[in-house]
Amino acid sequence: MDPDQNVSIVSKVPLKDVDTLHVRLFSHPAGDSLWYKEPYELQRINNEEYRLRAEWKPGCGIQL
Repeated sequence: MDPDQNVSIVSKVPLKDVDTLHVRLFSHPAGDSLWYKEPYELQRINNEEYRLRAEWKPGCGIQL
């Protein structure tokens, strides 16, 4: 996957609506001991797919 691409979450069965108040995206820069909350957008594409849009930072680990 290229670093400038967005992540797609795809299922073979219909997905329920996601309550994004309970979803967080964090980054973990190399050499740092802390995780940092990052802005994101979770866009519903259809009943079986969501797209996660965020600014991806090279060298950082991520956690959703």
